[in-house]
Amino acid sequence: MDKRVIAVIPAKGFSRRVPKKNMRLFNGKPLLYYTIVQALRSGMVDEVCVSTDSPEIRQFAQDCGARVPFLRPAELAADHVHGSVPILHMLEQLGGSSKYSHCVQLLPSSPLKTSTTIDAVVTLSIERNSNVLSVTPTGKMVFHFRTIDEAGRLRPVEKEVAFNLQSGDRPEVHCLNGAVYCAPVNELLQHRTFQYGDPVAFPMHPIEALDIDTETDFIVAEQFAALLEKGVLRT
Repeated sequence: MDKRVIAVIPAKGFSRRVPKKNMRLFNGKPLLYYTIVQALRSGMVDEVCVSTDSPEIRQFAQDCGARVPFLRPAELAADHVHGSVPILHMLEQLGGSSKYSHCVQLLPSSPLKTSTTIDAVVTLSIERNSNVLSVTPTGKMVFHFRTIDEAGRLRPVEKEVAFNLQSGDRPEVHCLNGAVYCAPVNELLQHRTFQYGDPVAFPMHPIEALDIDTETDFIVAEQFAALLEKGVLRT
C-alpha cells in the first residue's frame, strides 16, 4: 500500500479548566482553527479529520476544510477517557490500516505548532518505521526533578541518583508534550497507544510546543503568538 497519512485532531466540546477551550477566540479566531490550518498546509498529510462530540465544532471544522465524518459518542468524550481513544475510534471507523499507513495526532491545545513540524514528524515516522513523539527539552537533568509525598517531603524521580556527577555527565530530561505524535496505523491499532516500544523523539521549541491547559496558559500563548506573527520571536 502506498503511504497514506491521516491527521486526527481530537476536539471535544467540554473542557473543565478553560470553558469551551477549543472554540474560544485565540488572537481573533477559535483555538481549533490554528491546528486545522497547519494540518491542511502539511505536505505529508493526505486527510485531516476532527474527532468531536460537539455539533458546533463539527460545523466549524468542516467550514475550515477538515473532515468530520461523524460525531464522537458521548462516552468517548468524558474526562477519564485516555487521549488515544478517540484517535483509535476514528481509525477503526474509517478503515484502519487497510486505508491508512500512518496516523498523526494533533492536539488543538498547542496552537503554535507549524506545518513544517508536522511534516518533519511524519517524515521521521515513515523513514524510521517507528512511532515518533514530540518532546520539549526541559533544560534540566533528572537529578533536578522531585515528587512530593503525602508528608510533604521531596522524593527523587530516579531512585538511585549519582550525586557526584557533573551536569554535563547527565542526559537532559525531555517532557512529552502531546503536540504532534505519529505512528504506523497497524502498530497503533495493535498497541492502542502512541507510547509503545522505543519511540523516536522529535524535540520541539518550548514556545511552539506550548500547551494551553489554564487561563494563564491562554494569555501567555496569545502573547507569544503575537510576537511570532510580528517576527520578534522565532521557533
